[in-house]
Amino acid sequence: MSYYKDNREEQQRFYKSKKWQAVRNAYFKKAKGLCEICLSKGLIKQGEIVHHVIEMDSEKIHNERLAYGFDNLQLVCRECHAKIHEQERGTKKKRYFIDKNGRVTAYD
Repeated sequence: MSYYKDNREEQQRFYKSKKWQAVRNAYFKKAKGLCEICLSKGLIKQGEIVHHVIEMDSEKIHNERLAYGFDNLQLVCRECHAKIHEQERGTKKKRYFIDKNGRVTAYD
């Protein structure tokens, strides 16, 4: 079972908390707003999601170092974030975006 499905309320409290928002904003600035995975490949792309490298669960979410420590955070774009979770869960979902011409496009 997924932590996020089983503990939706706890997850929402955590991600809406002032403490998480402050940490998220500070990390976003540290990463200069760029997706760190794309950047490692020589691509410049806006980061959108501050991702926990070690995924949170009902115990880890209360571990200050894992929940708020910069060592466990990574700024990623939506595409990279989807790929991370697909690899972790062994699933592959079609993701869609609107390209610069206004067309709905799927990406792997």
